[in-house]
Amino acid sequence: MEEKGLRYSAFSDRGRRAEIFELGEHPFYMGTQFHPEYVSRPERPEPVYRAFVKACVDRSEMEGKRVEVPV
Repeated sequence: MEEKGLRYSAFSDRGRRAEIFELGEHPFYMGTQFHPEYVSRPERPEPVYRAFVKACVDRSEMEGKRVEVPV
């Protein structure tokens, strides 16, 4: 899978367990083993959600669409 671009990017248990993987050539493709939805809050989003929204905005801007994101 690594030959096709799949990369394990976060580990727990001192590196024994993979927690996040990403697909490098895709604008935003990742999977998680942990549950960011349990700790994310509207005023303090988990970084994975912030990264997803940023990827969406970046892609929309790249395609020439205007996007307004509340801060």
